[in-house]
Amino acid sequence: MYYALMTRIYSNLDKYNEAFDYIERWKKSIENVKENEITDFNRKYKCLSQVYKSKSCCYYNLKKKELALENINKSLEILPTDINALMPKIYILYSQRKFQEVIDLCDEVLKLSPENLAVYRSKANALYDMNYYSDAFDICDEMLEIDRYQIFPHICKARILIEVEEIDDAKEIIDFLQEEEVESESINLLKGLISYYEDDAETAKDILEKVIEKMEENEDTYVEFDEDAYLYYIKSTYKDKTPQEIIELANKGLEYDSKNTELMYYKAWYLAEDDKLDEAQSIYEELNIIDEGNSYANTQLGHIHREKKEYDKALEYYTKQIELEDDDEDYFPRIALNMKLYNLDSVYEDLKYLESVMPQSVRVYDNLGIYYSILDKNEEALKYYLKAKTIEDSNEENEVVYLNYRLATVYRKLGMYEEAIKCYEEDYADDEDEDTLFEIYNVYMDMGDFKRGEEQLKKYLKAINKSKFSVEYRYRMAMMLWQSGRLSEAKKYFSLIINCDDSQINRDKGRLYYYMNNLNRAILSIEKGLGINEVEVEVDEEEPDINAYMHAARIYNELDCKEEAIEYANTVLNLIPKDLDYKKDELPMNYKYAGDAYAILGDLDKAEEYLKKALNSPTCMYCNKRKCTDAIAGLIYLEILKENIDKAKEYLEEGKKIDPSDEDIIGFGEILGC
Repeated sequence: MYYALMTRIYSNLDKYNEAFDYIERWKKSIENVKENEITDFNRKYKCLSQVYKSKSCCYYNLKKKELALENINKSLEILPTDINALMPKIYILYSQRKFQEVIDLCDEVLKLSPENLAVYRSKANALYDMNYYSDAFDICDEMLEIDRYQIFPHICKARILIEVEEIDDAKEIIDFLQEEEVESESINLLKGLISYYEDDAETAKDILEKVIEKMEENEDTYVEFDEDAYLYYIKSTYKDKTPQEIIELANKGLEYDSKNTELMYYKAWYLAEDDKLDEAQSIYEELNIIDEGNSYANTQLGHIHREKKEYDKALEYYTKQIELEDDDEDYFPRIALNMKLYNLDSVYEDLKYLESVMPQSVRVYDNLGIYYSILDKNEEALKYYLKAKTIEDSNEENEVVYLNYRLATVYRKLGMYEEAIKCYEEDYADDEDEDTLFEIYNVYMDMGDFKRGEEQLKKYLKAINKSKFSVEYRYRMAMMLWQSGRLSEAKKYFSLIINCDDSQINRDKGRLYYYMNNLNRAILSIEKGLGINEVEVEVDEEEPDINAYMHAARIYNELDCKEEAIEYANTVLNLIPKDLDYKKDELPMNYKYAGDAYAILGDLDKAEEYLKKALNSPTCMYCNKRKCTDAIAGLIYLEILKENIDKAKEYLEEGKKIDPSDEDIIGFGEILGC
């Protein structure tokens, strides 16, 4: 008795090491008893059964459920019909979400104890969690036949009715309980759930907030379906909460039900939002075990592995999700990643399948448009984008974002500028996003309609409330004048921008000075911009400005400072991928930068090889030009280095036809006197 008492004391104090120590002493004291000293032989084994029950209880409190189950089973091997051991086993199995085993065990226990309401309750909960709502409802009715004054079966029935959206019937049960003057926070919880299901999130939030306050203020406040208070409070307020606040609420709910899959899902989702990818991954992996065949964990694990750049693993999880045959929409994450990886055969195969089973899906045709854009097959891309748009225009809500933007990009590549402008104007009419006005300005400049371009730019600057004295106004005007071929006027606007700490403005200012042969001022501006950019890269994880490094190399080359020029050229080579085919969506730019760098390093043949690869590759993803004018600018510079001025001028004319507003093409025109 002493060891049993000490075990209970230390267990109640949550001092489990000491409790386990006394359990072992207790067990040995029983095992050492000689049989002839026991008048009732079975008593020895009854005592051992109690030892295993106590040990199971300690493991259960430590959340070591498997060890808890192992020890309660040992207890039941000694006394198979011991209700005091069978009940803990039910609770352990329930905590492990082994609901069918719970139901089967409940049925066995009810044969031994036909009116055991605790067993009925466990069976009802297990049936509810398995979504067997009708069976759970019937069990509640059976409980009420045994004892009509219980609260749980009434609350459970109302909860089931809310879940199946029989709200009026649920309200009747609540009214009955209130008429009977039943006081329970469970009733308030039900009212909060009803408000949520009736799309009154504000009322739901207020009610659930009060329920949670009472639960947290007083540990004795008992609420049926207590985890639902936190779950539905999250559902009612998540738009107004930070990821950290959602995670905290989910953790509190999980204290009541550690395996609540919805709370686990919210926690994992917002951990990922908070860049805690490993923690999120762990929860989704657990969800795949405890909720096999769920409709979201594989996809989310795919997203996490994609974020970690573990692309093969991401594709593996996306494919697992597809193999569940839950929803054809599950193909889209795999398609998106395969597009990024340029696994275009796989993309095509998935899209053609979806086209056959989802012939009215905007997303399918939009993705087919993207697929053909990647291949630089712009007429085919246009065909599919237009199909997508036809369906989208007939829908009440937009299914995809940026469809008009992608359509406009293809129109621009095909030289269909007025159609592109219509797309942008349609977008602006819908959302009044000022950036759209800037895109319209860019189209006018692509067309060579510099007058309308200037008018549109001023309209954009007015829309974003930029005064004529602001840095951005002066910068935008300078760039517009440069793109219009008015370099002297552009220079005047740049001269009005003093002590600017914007890396791009300093870079562009330096580029203009370079083309106007003011090399000393050019390098000062470029290197100031690079200094700012290097801080941005280190502090804000911005991308390094490779273009600025390349222009610095050219300027030093013109200044005959070969050592500095070579250093900058090598920096460019170090900043681009070693495998130039790696970032296929940026192929022309990778080739172009490599070609530019080798030109400075004196390997003119290699420079020409890479620059021509850039020119003949499909344009970068979402580039709106039919050919890479940056590559053409690089070839112009290369021909100047080779003193082949006629060839340089040929490239210059080609570049002007593609984009008469390209700054580098215009700049080299200044150098060549064209």
